[in-house]
Amino acid sequence: MDTIGLNEETLVSYLKTAKILKPSTKNGLPFSKLDYDKIIAYDYKGDEKMYSAAIDRNGKFIPIIEKQKFLTQNQADKILSVLSKKSSYGEASAACFNPHLGIVFFRNNKKVNQINICLDCNNSISEIDIPAQAHKVFNKGTDSEYYFTGFTPKGKLAVIELCQELQFYYKTAE
Repeated sequence: MDTIGLNEETLVSYLKTAKILKPSTKNGLPFSKLDYDKIIAYDYKGDEKMYSAAIDRNGKFIPIIEKQKFLTQNQADKILSVLSKKSSYGEASAACFNPHLGIVFFRNNKKVNQINICLDCNNSISEIDIPAQAHKVFNKGTDSEYYFTGFTPKGKLAVIELCQELQFYYKTAE
């Protein structure tokens, strides 16, 4: 398959030059406990079957990443604070999951977590559990119990605002 995005060498080189961040206890769980020193956001046109994450199961960048930007301390603290709050989750989500935004956490240039976001279906997938996502339950106590893990308007707005700052795809999302 031909690559249409940034190549692996470019992505790895950029990672090595990203600014060092300090995790903040103010960001809430799980981010206040996550040991990372860099966060890079990736803009790509994902697909639930082929490219549902910025970094694949083999630890390689997917070949369709179009843009990358490391987060500043302020940007990281702002988005992580929102992503750790119950008020950012509790709406329904659909099943498409074609993400355009990957937020990847690194420690010593090795991935320690990634969150991939699809605003089309209003969903996100994190490699580590985000406790705030599981606060609103439908059919509680039954065999058909499930969580409303979709973003609230507040959560969605925070993602859009970050993308506006970074000049990423979701800057025009509604």
